[in-house]
Amino acid sequence: MSTATFSGSVGARIAERLARSLGPQRFSLWFDHTARIEYDETALQLDVFVATPFAATGIRRRYESDLRAAAKEELGHEVQVDVRVEPTRFQCAVPTDHEAAMRPAPARTASNESVHRFRYRLEDFVVGTSNELAFAAGTQIAEEDTAVSGHPLFFYGECGVGKTHLLQGICRRRLEREPGCRVRYTTGEQFTNEYIHALRERRIDGFRRSIRQLDLLAVDDVHFLGPREKTQAEFLHCFDQIDLAGARVVLASDSHPKGLGQFSKPLISRCVRGLVVQIRPPDPETRIKLLRVLADRRGMTLLPSAIERLSQQAVGSVRDIEGLLTRLHAMAMLLGDSGDTTPMAPVGHVLVDSLLAMEQNELDYRPVRFEQVIDAVIRQLGVNRSQIAGRGRNKHIVLARSLVAYLARTMTTMSFPEIAAAMQRRNHSTVVTAAQRMERKIKQDTPVLIPGETAELTPRQLVARLRQAIKAAG
Repeated sequence: MSTATFSGSVGARIAERLARSLGPQRFSLWFDHTARIEYDETALQLDVFVATPFAATGIRRRYESDLRAAAKEELGHEVQVDVRVEPTRFQCAVPTDHEAAMRPAPARTASNESVHRFRYRLEDFVVGTSNELAFAAGTQIAEEDTAVSGHPLFFYGECGVGKTHLLQGICRRRLEREPGCRVRYTTGEQFTNEYIHALRERRIDGFRRSIRQLDLLAVDDVHFLGPREKTQAEFLHCFDQIDLAGARVVLASDSHPKGLGQFSKPLISRCVRGLVVQIRPPDPETRIKLLRVLADRRGMTLLPSAIERLSQQAVGSVRDIEGLLTRLHAMAMLLGDSGDTTPMAPVGHVLVDSLLAMEQNELDYRPVRFEQVIDAVIRQLGVNRSQIAGRGRNKHIVLARSLVAYLARTMTTMSFPEIAAAMQRRNHSTVVTAAQRMERKIKQDTPVLIPGETAELTPRQLVARLRQAIKAAG
């Protein structure tokens, strides 16, 4: 992605926040290939360089406030935004009008500029037990290892576990090793929009050539193709043509291919023909690695006590860990001497505890619905509603019932009789018992292994993860 000159830079992190705020379609249209975002620390200014006056006018009018908000969220203070037209910064020709900007971009040979359009690098990916197989497989594809050649690679996992990082890192590494390689990173939504636009503009042959002549195609959020039968069929034809030509296909989704119910059988068959790898939320060891790496990139020093507290609390995705650390960084800057140029003082558990207490207070005052609670527990423990409402005594089902009862009582305004009715229990005393059972488990804090996890979690960590998931869903 061309919005950042260096992976991990302030500009790259602001660009990532902006992308999440705007959504992939708008971000791709206005920023992905025709803008660069850089932060001037001396002037406290965000510089946005674009190639055409049209792009400058559009960004100033539509997205200047979004840029300011993304910068403030990352930096913790207000910045000025300056949008400049500097076509010399862009080596490749760019559209000069809005219609041209909407056209599918043809495959092109790589240059140093095209390498740096990707925010993420494989070198920056923090590897642990939960993602080491995915990283190894992705590295093999990027380096054209014959052990995996000729077969697609499919990553799946919940949001924020590193799928996008791996896909963009694979593309970047491939271009670095083979500058003339034709590489394309896109999303399921972007593929769909470009296909529809090509049909309307009667440029479908050009669209097909731009995809089918690639050496490497990486598609993020491929599940977006699900409800669209014609787009699925077009993607399947492109998939087959790329495969016949000996090129590589790397896909990512939030579910296993067989779990994508709206996918056609032929498309599912193509996806599972190669290696399908799940990326799980980071385990305790990886969380500690992530905290140290991300803190170092922000110029923070975390004391062992702070790392311990954070690793126990940040039990969700990599994105959850990044968000928690970003808020801690902003808090440390606000409480420190922000006008001084000396390094930030090491952060200990006192500041971490203050931040966690603030976030818990915010969560306590936010209304939570029972549906949010039960949905989070179902996703985490791999059970279904009928099992929770039934009489089964499998230890994971009993744990799920206890979690629903405990979280519903502590996070919603429902009484025990109301929770019992929602859980389809005849007597609310069973719900009281389930909630008390969970309280005892939290006090004992004996680690348990839940389905889909490679490492044990303590009940306290499990509850913290579910609270974060419920908060995010709200």
